[in-house]
Amino acid sequence: ALDPTAASPFYTNDTSGGQLWATLKLRDVTVPGYLAQLNSLATTIATQVNTQQQAGSDLSGSVPPATVAFFDPATSSAATFNINPGLTSTSQIAAAASGAPSGDNSNALLIANLQNSLTMSGNSTTFNGYYDSLVSKVGLDVQSSKNTVTQDTAFTQQLTNLQQSNSGVSLDEELTKLMQYQRSYQASAKLITTATDMMDTVIGLIH
Repeated sequence: ALDPTAASPFYTNDTSGGQLWATLKLRDVTVPGYLAQLNSLATTIATQVNTQQQAGSDLSGSVPPATVAFFDPATSSAATFNINPGLTSTSQIAAAASGAPSGDNSNALLIANLQNSLTMSGNSTTFNGYYDSLVSKVGLDVQSSKNTVTQDTAFTQQLTNLQQSNSGVSLDEELTKLMQYQRSYQASAKLITTATDMMDTVIGLIH
């Protein structure tokens, strides 16, 4: 039942409902859940890359903490995931380790290897693994929804057929019964007519 005093809408934890219920839950629960995971991926990538970027030195000689962040430090969601506008040239990419001579690329390799690091879901999966898991979840949820619709449609049709078989009217059956009643009426009328004719004959014999 709808509880106006509940801390969250009634459909957030409810598991049954119609089309309106499903639409509200999709808008307020399911899609925000997907966005939260996508935001987590974006912010973690930005944080991890910026941390490693700012641990190295660039061609201009900048060393930590003067090294410019690679992604916008203001990144707080997938929608704000952008290259740092302060990163104006390739010379500011901190490819070298801190204080390393020109031509060193050890820090660039560390940044590249972040794609294989277990940095998501409590340091249990990589960026690619986390994203693949999210895409798979969306696909499975869509398929599950389609299967539910198909099953519910079949159940509805089955219940409709059952209801009609118990309370519906069969035109063929009713027509057969109507013909039976018509024949019975005709037979009864014939019997009465015959009895009347017999009575008239008997009365005529008396006179």
